Amino acid sequence: MVKQPLRSPEAGAGSIMTIASISAHQASRGQYTSDYCMSKGAVLSLIKQLGVEIAEYGIRVNCISPGYISTGLTASLVNKRPKLGEIFTTEPPMKRMGRRSDLKGATVFLLSDASSYMTSSEILISGGMHAGRL
Repeated sequence: MVKQPLRSPEAGAGSIMTIASISAHQASRGQYTSDYCMSKGAVLSLIKQLGVEIAEYGIRVNCISPGYISTGLTASLVNKRPKLGEIFTTEPPMKRMGRRSDLKGATVFLLSDASSYMTSSEILISGGMHAGRL
């Protein structure tokens, strides 16, 4: 997508939204996911640099960074390693896993004109995990 020739700045605006993770900011207790954490950190670097590079074309680049979200993948992980289920529900200050629906509002916002002056930015949706642990 980024390798495609960009239109002239007069052609109009657009928005690119990616998904990083809270794992780009902190280690994940009970997991061995250094490769995953590294790749999500790269996503953050990408949105910062790419957002600056293509801003003049009216294209914004932002991302959401979810914490633990209840999906088929997380259910499979918990089935294999039950201790993770406890971590996923006790680590976030809100004491629950997020739902996919918890990501909708930020996604719609980032792709809409409501965020028209926002680029190279990240929205953390982590149930408070990004603020730290007690």
